[in-house]
Amino acid sequence: MKRVLLALIAALPLVMLSANVVAGDGSGKNSAAPKHEEAAKKAAKQAAAKKNVKAEKKAKALAKKKAKREEELAKKAKAEAKKAAKEQAKREAKRVAKQAQKEKKHAKKKHAHSVPEIDAAGAALALGLLGGIAAIRRERRKSKQK
Repeated sequence: MKRVLLALIAALPLVMLSANVVAGDGSGKNSAAPKHEEAAKKAAKQAAAKKNVKAEKKAKALAKKKAKREEELAKKAKAEAKKAAKEQAKREAKRVAKQAQKEKKHAKKKHAHSVPEIDAAGAALALGLLGGIAAIRRERRKSKQK
């Protein structure tokens, strides 16, 4: 709608010119008037076409800018993702190295392990102590009754 109005405004001087020519001879039957009207219509169409072309160019330029921005954002996101992945890999490598170091230290230490003879001797001592406690209680009970 705006384009049509702009085209008509652009063609207005030509229409005014044709009106002056028609009014100039007083008969109103001037053959120049239809030619001027056709020229005005052509000029209006050309102006509208130019406006359309300009609008299309602007739209294309905006689309290019948008695509370029999106591409830049995608590149930035990709770079940030790579950076984050590298940092994650570094952290993981440090964690694994630390765990390996702990395991290495743990492997160097000599840990106690069970020896069957010592286990049996400990069990015999425990049973002997329990038997001794039971004997002492029995003796005390007997001594209280007398």
